[in-house]
Amino acid sequence: MSPPFLYENTNTHRPAQTAVTDSKSRHGRVTQYEHERIEASWRERALNAEEQKRN
Repeated sequence: MSPPFLYENTNTHRPAQTAVTDSKSRHGRVTQYEHERIEASWRERALNAEEQKRN
């Protein structure tokens, strides 16, 4: 939907804004999950390297 359409049709503005907000929220959760997954992988590698260093 184009901005002019939303401004001309005020009854569509709220659902469109809600959809945008929901999409950003969903993207944020996926991005956070991916970051945590990668971080855990690096943490595990570091612990494995420390363990090998001790042996």
